[in-house]
Amino acid sequence: MNQKHPYWENPLENKFEVKIISCTQEGNTYNAKIKEDVIRPAGGGQAGDRGTLVIDSAEFRVIDTVMENDSIFLITENPIPENTIATLEIDLQWRRAMMRNHTAEHLFVGMLQKMEPEIKLGYIWIDGERAIIELMGNFDLELLYEAERKAQELVSEDIPLSSEFINPAELDTEIRAREGVAQKELVRIVRIGEYDASACSGTHVSNTGDISCIKIADYKLIDNGVQIELLTGVHAIVHVTEIYDQILRRRHSYPFEMPQIGAVLDKAKGIVGRVRKVESLFSALTFGRRSIFIKYSFPYQLKSSRT
Repeated sequence: MNQKHPYWENPLENKFEVKIISCTQEGNTYNAKIKEDVIRPAGGGQAGDRGTLVIDSAEFRVIDTVMENDSIFLITENPIPENTIATLEIDLQWRRAMMRNHTAEHLFVGMLQKMEPEIKLGYIWIDGERAIIELMGNFDLELLYEAERKAQELVSEDIPLSSEFINPAELDTEIRAREGVAQKELVRIVRIGEYDASACSGTHVSNTGDISCIKIADYKLIDNGVQIELLTGVHAIVHVTEIYDQILRRRHSYPFEMPQIGAVLDKAKGIVGRVRKVESLFSALTFGRRSIFIKYSFPYQLKSSRT
């Protein structure tokens, strides 16, 4: 993080003139090297930008961006003529989704660590669909939902984000930073109002209201912690809507009140347990050429066939 990049200052600028220095094939894709520092490569737990290269009337899709030996490479599906001047159009839908997901990760993790300082951030991956976050430590899973609720409150407050650049020696305990940051010549600090300050090289929204919605889509327990899938914006809204619609359909075929959904699921779990005991008891029984086969489907069905 030794220099300032234009996508930090204006991440929504999406058209640039670039020169293709070289283009080499690697497997089924091509690595087109450019000199211009106008597109963000993958790194720091965030996926690379996508976009389109326009040369005259021809268009070449950029499916990823990477950096190797301080050089930027656009990953394309087709070869690009070398020493060609092209217009690079960055996919803002993909970038803006990453900006929402990345800022949401800062809000969520920052809130969680304020509630439980012993929790440590492990592996993260941010792309245009979701944020995958690993949190290390022993804690009550209810903390996840509380951190989600509090982060959503901050989203609704339209809190502005700001950036500043400091010397690594100026880092203090107020600033969340990953290992290795101290080796940088210049450190970028992303602040979300007075609520969070993190050393970060990624792209972010200008204010928390741009995130729209934060939702834990799933989690799974791992060694010494938990892995969380976090959704934002339209991805979060669609996810919640699909699940709610499933519950609503079942509510009208088997009446229950929405606050009772937990009890309904607990009852269904009990039925599943009893059916599996029946399946275990009878699946091995045979009577001559007649066999009993048990097939389970929600809530349950018992079927037999003859051989």
